[in-house]
Amino acid sequence: MRGFAQTVIWQIALFLIFILLAGFTAKAQNQDSQIKEIRQEYTLIHQQLSVLDTVQKDLEGSSEGSSVTGFYKSGKLLAMKATYYGETGYITTEYYLENGNPFFILRQEHRYNRPMYYDKKAAQENNDPEAFDSQKTTVKEDRFYMHNQILIRWINSSSVQVAQSSSEYKDKAQELLTETASLQSQLDN
Repeated sequence: MRGFAQTVIWQIALFLIFILLAGFTAKAQNQDSQIKEIRQEYTLIHQQLSVLDTVQKDLEGSSEGSSVTGFYKSGKLLAMKATYYGETGYITTEYYLENGNPFFILRQEHRYNRPMYYDKKAAQENNDPEAFDSQKTTVKEDRFYMHNQILIRWINSSSVQVAQSSSEYKDKAQELLTETASLQSQLDN
């Protein structure tokens, strides 16, 4: 009887493990299909940007200036692009929206090799062999995929998927929603 009970317990345990694994697989497949849909919608909107109506507003908070541009179709906001300039580089963030909610956000951080005012004369005066050269600008890129205001995937600047269980991931989700709402209100003013 003892052997029979152990066998039943093992069978139940294996069944439960199977159910859990099946659930994880289904969730991953569902997320992959959501990412595919997001990429399709992003591509569709991105291809239209040049023909959409635009509204541009200056923003505060950058040493060299910043702005946000809203892209509209029939009065509906489909995308926004915020750019923040600094003396050592600039950051652009593109927000793609559905019903006012972000579904894809692309952030690119452009870093200059030297500050933009650091010309050959400044380099010589500082015994520096290198002056500002726009060709030496480096770019780091983060991609954020969202569904129903929930961050479902984050590919960081090292092209690595950030773990959803990390505190950084959870904080980033709220930060992105707050940024989006703030920029939308800037465009509405």
